[in-house]
Order: sequence, then structure tokens, then C-alpha cells
Amino acid sequence: MKKKYDANLFQENVNRKINNYENEFAFPSVFYDAINQGKTLRKQFEKLEYKKFDEDWIVTLESFFPSIDKITRNLRSALRYEAEILPIEKTRRTNPESIRHLIQNTRYIREVTDEDGIIPEKVLNSLSEIEYGIYENRFIMTLVTRLNDYLFNRLKVIKENMHGFKETNFDLSNDFYLNNANYNITISLKALEEMDLNDIDEHNRRVYERVESAYKIVSRMYHSDFMRIMMRYKPVKAPIMKTQIILKNPDFRNAYLMWLYLDRIHVLDYTLESEIRKKRFNKEYHKQLDQSLLYLFSTIFTNSNLGSANSKDEKVTNKSIKPKADEDLEYSTNALLDTDVYDMEPMLATEYYLKKAKQMFSKRIEELNRNSSSPAVAIKQILLDQYAIADQVFNFYFETNQDADIFSKIITYADPVKRYEEMLERYKITKIAREVKENLYKDAYNLEDKWIKEIVEIQETALDSLKEKGLKETDAEIVSLTKEVNKDLLTYERELKTKNKILLKRSKESTDSQIKKINKKYSDDLKRFKAKEKERLAKEKEKQRERKLKELERIKLKRLKEREKEKERLRNKKIAAEKNAKTKLSGRKKLIKDEVDRKIKNS
Repeated sequence: MKKKYDANLFQENVNRKINNYENEFAFPSVFYDAINQGKTLRKQFEKLEYKKFDEDWIVTLESFFPSIDKITRNLRSALRYEAEILPIEKTRRTNPESIRHLIQNTRYIREVTDEDGIIPEKVLNSLSEIEYGIYENRFIMTLVTRLNDYLFNRLKVIKENMHGFKETNFDLSNDFYLNNANYNITISLKALEEMDLNDIDEHNRRVYERVESAYKIVSRMYHSDFMRIMMRYKPVKAPIMKTQIILKNPDFRNAYLMWLYLDRIHVLDYTLESEIRKKRFNKEYHKQLDQSLLYLFSTIFTNSNLGSANSKDEKVTNKSIKPKADEDLEYSTNALLDTDVYDMEPMLATEYYLKKAKQMFSKRIEELNRNSSSPAVAIKQILLDQYAIADQVFNFYFETNQDADIFSKIITYADPVKRYEEMLERYKITKIAREVKENLYKDAYNLEDKWIKEIVEIQETALDSLKEKGLKETDAEIVSLTKEVNKDLLTYERELKTKNKILLKRSKESTDSQIKKINKKYSDDLKRFKAKEKERLAKEKEKQRERKLKELERIKLKRLKEREKEKERLRNKKIAAEKNAKTKLSGRKKLIKDEVDRKIKNS
């Protein structure tokens, strides 16, 4: 506020001095006549704008957090089995599956003796390993990563646009004729100030704090043990496979609904409140602007070689050659507002749009199947249609048609250099399109190669199954071996079940104790965090209050000093005036006395 006050005092003193000098010199009146006879355009307006952000989306997202948090705290896993047929010398452990495999594949039996029984040559080895990289865990890992970026981007935008702003624009243009020369003075000023509007700022601050709180929750999920374990696995891509767990489990179903919601709500909505106020130029404002132009022009005029052709003339002449225009330029309050759209995520192959595309694809397949006897022909036709549409859109937009009769007419420049540059640009665009198609071809080729490998593996298994069914001569031997082995097998299975039950019980107890420790640890950490946050907020409020009191006291003392200075200045001015008046009065008395004495002397 002091700067504004000082500026006002400076402006008053400068205007007072200029008014005095205007009466003493002829140049100001000549300059004023020139700009009054010329063309003057002046406009000034204020634009007030506030953005009120929508908060419905964060309310919806918060409703899904309990399900995501529950999933990340209880990591799912599966047992992965690897089977391999090894020589008996390299075999360390067998199980009932090994015995069944040996019974079904008697070719792996080396010999049968009365003393040692069956001596195998090769035995099936089955190894189990805990696998965390199941599709459902990878889906949650990808969702948490996406949600973390989703909230971070919105938090940044809301913070940057939390408060409103006032934009002040001032434009001045003067065209005039002076001293055999045409002049144009153009001045443009733009000021941008941050404004506070209590109700909107309070709403935006509430939305920001709510998004910040949600981001902290998601950030804790993002840095949890679940994410540290899952980060080494590959993220999933749309479309999401609807597995039995995702469809039946309520928490995973909520996670899938959140994925769809993030696909659909990719624009950060807000309500724009804007107002434009036009500044009216009064007589005093016009006069001050003319005086400012006078001083600016005289400074440049005297320090430059302007008007040198008539430097010998003592009188400065002026001639009006510009038509007079209105002093004020009306600014339309109905100007179009260019609002920003915060599209936070690019819409490529999302779950929402893929669902729509699949519906159209299914409808087209049904139509072609009704008109074609072969499903392969129908699929080939619809793929050709889709790729042809994409190529036509590309050729239309970039004008890269490859038809022989059109290709020669695309480049129309007569200059060889321009023709070369245009051809080079078209080549680069075509190369990009070719590289994209190559990547699509590689993906299709890799998928085809994967299915070929799967077919080869299944084919070998099928051939083995057919061979086993064709060995009828071994049925009798299998029956006899089965009877001899059944007793040992039953005994072994009972022992194995007992051991597995004990191991599972111990593993469950250990897992439960670890879960309790982790829950207690996170609960204590959360309590400590809340206490620290509450203490920090209380200290911050106290600091703000003390800072405000100090600022009020400083302003109060400053105003008292200014008032005292003003009173002292007025007192000194009054004393000086009285002293001048007394001096003038004494001088006048002396003159009268001298005149009286002179008359008496003459008489």
C-alpha cells in the first residue's frame, strides 16, 4: 500500500510542476494542438476470472480406495509347477504323481526284480514355486501406478489455478503531425494480479486438500510391499481380461469399475466465472495522459535529430493532416473467452473406447457371417475394411496418395528446391506410416509364432497320448504292477498328507503373525503421522496469527509516523508563511516610513 501512496504523491507533485511550466513555454500548447487535431485511440479494461473445480470425481474415487487398500494388504499368489523327466541318478524327490507317471509310462522302467522290486530308469520330477505375477496382481499394480499419476497431475493443475486473477490491459495510440513530420506513439501495458474470492477459494482449497489427502493414500499404496514385489512384473494393457476373480471378488470388481471410471473421466472439469470491466476516461485522466506524452515526446525530440530540416526556423509550425476520431475506443464486453481444457490423459486404447469398438466389431462380424459361409472370409473382410479406412484418413490428411495418376499432381511447386523440400517432407511422413505398420506386423508375427509354439507343444502331447492308447500289449503288465504298487502308494500318500498338513499349519501361523505385526506397525505409524500433522498445523496457525499481529502493529506505527510527518510539514509550512508575512509587513512599514520622512523633508 505504501508504493501506491508514494506513487500518488509523486503524480501530484509532477502534475503540479508540469501545470506551472505549461504557462511559461509555448511548446506544450503546440504539442497539445497537434495531438488534438490528430487521431487518438485509448482503451483500458479489467478482466476478472475464477476457476471453480469440480469435486464429484474425487468423491467417486475415494469410494473405491478401501477395496484397493484391502487388495494391496493381502497379496494373492499361486503355485507354479514345473515337471521334468530326469534319470534316477539325478532325482532327489518323488511324489504320487511320479509313481502315477511311471505306471502309465512303463518304458521308463529299467527292470523288475523280486528283491528290490521295480527299478526305474527315469522318473518324473515335479517342482512347485510360489508365483506372485498372476494377472490379477499385475492388474492392481498397473491400476495403482495409473491412479498415482492421475492424482498427481490433477493436484498440480489445481494448485496452479486455485486462485482467480485480475488482468488489466491499457492501450494508447496517437497519430499526429508536427514540425513537417508524421508521428505515431503507441503504448501498451498489461498487468496480471492474483485475486482472492473467499467462497471460490475456499471451495478450491477444499478440493485441493481432498485430492492431496487421496494422493497421500495412493502414494502409500504405491510405495507398499505389494508394489515393491510386483514392480518386476509386466503391467497389463487394455482391454482388461475379466477373470473369475475380477468378476466374483467384490474388491477386484470395484478395482475394475475404477479402471473404467478413469478411462471415462480424463478431463478435469471446472466452472469458469469471468467478468470484464471497462475503464472510463475522465477529463483529469485525459489531461494526465497528454502531459505524460508531452514529456515523453519532448525527451525524444530534444535528444534526437527530429525536426532538423526546419532547425533554422524560430517558430514551430503544425498542420493537421489526420482526421479527428473518438478519444475512447469502446471495448466489447461480449468478447469470446478462450477457456483452457485440462485433458489429463491421452485417449488411445482405453477400456471405455475399446468396449465401444468391440460392440461395432461384433455387429459387423454378425452381418458378414450372414452373407458369407466361411468365418475366416468374414474376419479377413472386416480387417481389410478397418485398415483401408485408416489408410484413407491418413492419405487425406497428409495428401500422400499412392495412385499413379494422382501422385504426379500432388507436388505443384515450380521451384525445384521447394519441390524437393515438399517431396522430402512427404517421404518422412510415409516413412513414419511404414514404421508404424512394421511394428504392427511384428506384433502380429510374434503372436502367430507364439501360437505355433503352443500348437507344437500340444501336438507332441497329443501324439504321446495316441501312442499310449495304442500300446494294448502293456495293459496286462500295468494291471499287475498297479496291484503291487498300490499298497506302497497308499502308505506314502498318507505320510505325505500328514507332512503337508503340518507344513501348511505352520505356514499359516507364521503368515498370520506377520500380518498382525504389519497391521500394528502401519497403525502405529498412522497414529504418529496424524499426531505430527496436527501439531504442525497448530504451530503453523500460531505462526500465521503472530505474523498477522506483527504486520498490523507495523502498519499502525507506520501510519502514525506518516501522520506525524504530515503534521510537522504543515506546521513548518505555517510558520514559514507567517514569517514571510511578517517580513513583507515590516518591509511595507519601512517603505511607508521612508516615504513619510521624505515628504516631511521636502516640505
